[in-house]
Amino acid sequence: MSESSPWEALPRYFSYERASTPRQLEEIFRLRYEVYCREFAFERPEDCPGAMETDEYDAVSLHCLLRHARSRTVAGCVRVIVPPDKGSELPMAAFCGDSLEPGPFHPGNHPKDRICEISRLAVTARFRCRPGEKRSPVGNPDPDGVDDREARTLPLIGISMFVAAAALVRVAKREHVYAMMEPKLARLLGRCGIHFQQIGEIVDYHGTRAPYYIHLQQAERDGNANLQMLYAFMLGQLDGSDPSKAGF
Repeated sequence: MSESSPWEALPRYFSYERASTPRQLEEIFRLRYEVYCREFAFERPEDCPGAMETDEYDAVSLHCLLRHARSRTVAGCVRVIVPPDKGSELPMAAFCGDSLEPGPFHPGNHPKDRICEISRLAVTARFRCRPGEKRSPVGNPDPDGVDDREARTLPLIGISMFVAAAALVRVAKREHVYAMMEPKLARLLGRCGIHFQQIGEIVDYHGTRAPYYIHLQQAERDGNANLQMLYAFMLGQLDGSDPSKAGF
């Protein structure tokens, strides 16, 4: 992959790992603790033994770990919850079910083995925040200690994690994709061609969030050229399949 644009340069500065080993998962849980407990107080530290933020959905999820290539530090994470045929609901339905609109996009209207939820997207403060800024777990970063070419990639990290999540959705063979997210993030994704549809009311759930839905094929079809390129790369990294057979 060349580096004529910040999107093309991302894989030089960051690696996207399919996290499955105990060490990788511990790195993710510790990052989530720092972001969700210490920075934003979305979860209580006393509920997170060992300074690791975990829940019952981690065991039925595919996880992606974002690593800064130069320092080898953990920069971000995201998971895709893939509930089994029987058992747990998506967190969206379990915790925010009253805010969901009835209709064709409701998760209860699809087979459980075809639905999934993008969840726990977090980027560490070093790669997210301007000095004094703590407005969002995705943010708009400008950290010290990076060259100009690397700095140009940093505002793209949050969106790139959604692209990684989409690759995991494809790996999991799911198609109906849900997420609780900030409306401004949904608008940002929409400008890149990823048009999530809001399917319920805005609620206070790990901050101001609303429930959203998209079909994977729509995301694969409508993403702009930069996301198409990055998605093909992600599939090769997270699945090992031939990226030329996929679109985004």
